[in-house]
Amino acid sequence: GKGTFYLYFQNKQELLFDCFNTFKNLPAPLENEMDSGKERGFLPRMGKRLENLLKHYDQYRGVLNLIRSSFNSDDVSTFEASLIAYGNIHLPVKEEIQKAIDTGILQETDAELASYFLVGGAESLASRLFMDDKYTPNQIVDFTVNFIAPLLGFAAEPAGKEFKAISAMVTDRVGIESLVEEIRFGGKLTLAGTLGE
Repeated sequence: GKGTFYLYFQNKQELLFDCFNTFKNLPAPLENEMDSGKERGFLPRMGKRLENLLKHYDQYRGVLNLIRSSFNSDDVSTFEASLIAYGNIHLPVKEEIQKAIDTGILQETDAELASYFLVGGAESLASRLFMDDKYTPNQIVDFTVNFIAPLLGFAAEPAGKEFKAISAMVTDRVGIESLVEEIRFGGKLTLAGTLGE
């Protein structure tokens, strides 16, 4: 009842902010699981994040809609709180993308926009999953990984497999050999060209 409500919150805005705060720690358990060594490679980790979203989407979609609807709030504190909450959802993905760019796994791109593209697509796919039984979570994860792989400069690879670049022994013209590892060409694993060039 109303009396019980005010034992925990002074007003409705305080309740709203508490809902927003639930997203501060939302990514932590998944990030800790992946950092413990269970998931390695950019694509498998993206697939694992999507798997986690699909698993918990029914629990959080109401708050997600509440955050987005608060973008239009005339109250400055509510608007700012909604931006922070929504940013917390994207931050781990943005950081993962930036790390992949910095290490040459991905081509140079805007990590923030890429994170919003991936998270927004993941939300749409999660909504599709709840419409009917046509697709399973595994089908959606496999589709997504194979769909985004070429967009990000990867060759498509099934989810759950570690994505690896090639390594090779290179011999120069005077016969000196050098081991070159994790070979990439502008962030990609393939180099376009014509034989004889």
